[in-house]
Amino acid sequence: AYSDSGGRNHRGMYFPLDLVSLYDSSLSHNLTTHLMTCQHTPLEIKQTLEELQRLAAEFGATTKRGSKKMFLQKLWQRMANFYPAPR
Repeated sequence: AYSDSGGRNHRGMYFPLDLVSLYDSSLSHNLTTHLMTCQHTPLEIKQTLEELQRLAAEFGATTKRGSKKMFLQKLWQRMANFYPAPR
């Protein structure tokens, strides 16, 4: 689990409040950078992200066209079932 409140309200800063913002191509880079540099991220998560980045580079892993959008749509639908929409 990961939490970065730091006593501040980061509502929507790293987890967008709408699906359109979630599609932003810079989100995954910004989120990864934040997790890797944040003092609140558990070491195990940082090590796992480093390993995944290494493996992707080693094997030249890329995603199929449209797969990110499809994944994000499914993720957003699941999140909508558990968390109320912001007012």
